Amino acid sequence: MNQKFNFNNIKNIANILMFVIFLLPASYIPGLASLGGLSMNYLFILYPLILILFKNKVAVPHTYVFGAILFYCFVFIVSVLFTLESSHFFLRKFASFFIFLSVFSFCFISIDKNQITAFKISIVLYSLLFILPPIGLLLFSEPNNIEANIKSQFGSQRYGFIYLMAFWIVYLYRPKEIPWNFVLKYIVLGLLLIGLIMTFSRSSLVSLFVSFTAYSLYEIYHSKNPLFSIIKMFFAFALACITMFFFIELSSFGPRIIDFFDKRFISVILNLKDKLDLTIDGSIGYRLYMFEKILDFIAIHPLTGSGYLGVWTLFDELSGSAHSQYFDVLFRVGIFGFIVYIVLIKRVVSYLLKCDKSLFYGFVGVLFYGFFHETFKLSHGGFLLAFLLALAFQKKSKSIMAI
Repeated sequence: MNQKFNFNNIKNIANILMFVIFLLPASYIPGLASLGGLSMNYLFILYPLILILFKNKVAVPHTYVFGAILFYCFVFIVSVLFTLESSHFFLRKFASFFIFLSVFSFCFISIDKNQITAFKISIVLYSLLFILPPIGLLLFSEPNNIEANIKSQFGSQRYGFIYLMAFWIVYLYRPKEIPWNFVLKYIVLGLLLIGLIMTFSRSSLVSLFVSFTAYSLYEIYHSKNPLFSIIKMFFAFALACITMFFFIELSSFGPRIIDFFDKRFISVILNLKDKLDLTIDGSIGYRLYMFEKILDFIAIHPLTGSGYLGVWTLFDELSGSAHSQYFDVLFRVGIFGFIVYIVLIKRVVSYLLKCDKSLFYGFVGVLFYGFFHETFKLSHGGFLLAFLLALAFQKKSKSIMAI
């Protein structure tokens, strides 16, 4: 993080507060977004508009960004003109198109170091605000007094990828004041690990493992002292184990945690052939079923896909989820739109690898997470991608124009 970040600056505090609001999971159906419903907290779109009006200046988007926006507009126009079977969903299609393009909104403003620091702080702060209340319930309440669907209080799989980003932001933060800031850092890491566990999502832990593996390999390869790097990684692994052990021991909810991951993770790995449920009623089987349905649809509509409508259009009851960020994009915008999307993501990965390792490893975890769940499709995920796209494609200050 930016060590010179001034917490007494009203502008910096305002950025943190606004970014925290942008991370709120809100849904159309009353209740938490994690319980289902249409994710709809797209207030982050207003942030660039406010800055543009306040500064009376707008940043000229990168050529790639401008080209991508034009292409996605072309996909929308073609889908409206030539997919008449979905014409009765025009308003929903237009709303989905607008939301899809919202990830480019930050590309029209310049991002400075203070905004980057505020972005990181907001991710960590809101993750803690989301995690701490249910942790208190688990530690000080009897199991019978806790809501049955406890994982929804931790955000479930719809918020686990934000915890991943927060974990890497904190893990790679180097506090100047020791020992108190050092101790606080690892307390926060422990809380974030608990949050990841309590999402009751295998994807959360596997994505953390994948991002940590990427970090380990990179550190060992580039380190002048590989032995020291290995010791650091072992220490982090030991911390994770200790945190999980004490939480499970102290929490009355511990047996349920152990039982869940034993049945749906450890035993599946140890006895893959017998435990892997590939039927439509199983988690993996249902995903394979949905992926097949999506690919069959794309074979008929390769250019436009569904024209930004979701996979719910495939079913008479008009409900359903792609259960994958990538298959969701493929279904909505077709093959070429998907390729453009992947090129944009690649640019973000390349930029973060060079310029910000904490965001890079968090983003790696989020990308892997996206194989199993929607991420950037959700409003808080859209804000995440919008900010990172702006960083990756940001041009020099001379591209700022007065309006």
